[in-house]
Amino acid sequence: MTTREHITDIRAYLDAHLPAKRLRHVEGVREVALFLAKDNGIDRDTTERAALLHDVAKWMSVDELLNQCRNYDLELGPGDLRITGVLHAYVGAAMARHEFGADDGICQAIRAHTTGWETMNALDMVIYVADYVEPGRNADATDALRELASTDLLEATIETMTVKIRYLLARDTQIHPRTLDARNALIRQRGATDGGT
Repeated sequence: MTTREHITDIRAYLDAHLPAKRLRHVEGVREVALFLAKDNGIDRDTTERAALLHDVAKWMSVDELLNQCRNYDLELGPGDLRITGVLHAYVGAAMARHEFGADDGICQAIRAHTTGWETMNALDMVIYVADYVEPGRNADATDALRELASTDLLEATIETMTVKIRYLLARDTQIHPRTLDARNALIRQRGATDGGT
């Protein structure tokens, strides 16, 4: 099956399952991700598939997501069971592999798009940032983050995590431990690239 056939199948599934507002979000993520991919030398087709599939399981209820986690034999940690908003990423990654033939890189980017993870690569960062800064978002910081991401993807990823953590802190809401671990790892990576200054 060609990449274009995969895209057609993905779009058909999304059209059948996601509400119009979520479809607009997915299209916005695709648009930003493709822009960032070009700036960062990432394969266009891989980026497009990851962006389109990142919310493929978003339409499911928590109970259905938990059932799918069992069906796909996904290992969940305590943080995942307390902060169930991340489950659609795990199920989405499994669906991407089993239903749409996605490779490890795409699945990893989908799985990481809500919390990040400690060893994020460029595709992971593109999808993570694009999910937050797509044009449909009304957050004050999105324009600045979009601009930053076009020149410094690592810094934009760190700043996106920072903004999201501040948002959760302001609402006295739990923060997934994987997000904290991911941000710490990215800061260490930044230190290694700038000589530790």
